[in-house]
Amino acid sequence: EGTVRAYVEAIDTGRPERAWELLAASARTDVTREEFMRRAATFAQRPPGRVTIESVTAEGDTAWVVTSRIFGTGPPLPITPTIRTTVRLIKEAGEWRIEVPPDPFLISSGPESLP
Repeated sequence: EGTVRAYVEAIDTGRPERAWELLAASARTDVTREEFMRRAATFAQRPPGRVTIESVTAEGDTAWVVTSRIFGTGPPLPITPTIRTTVRLIKEAGEWRIEVPPDPFLISSGPESLP
């Protein structure tokens, strides 16, 4: 859970270099560091919101963290836009690293991944 929170905070506060450090080696295979930085900077400009952790499941060296990003800064409305995502983490050298981030387009190589 801590790794996911740190990643989200890094993206939301415009520190993509910190988010990059939290990615697993396998997550870095389809995107260069420079492209990730560019995409993350664009993503950080989206409307404000908050992320909550709904659940955490771990089995051996793999974990899944279900998050919800609620857009808007006020109290929840009947139609508050929410995006639910499952983040997959793996252990690398004894540390949890993100294999599938909350915003997968930041590491996807296809044109559909561009913000």
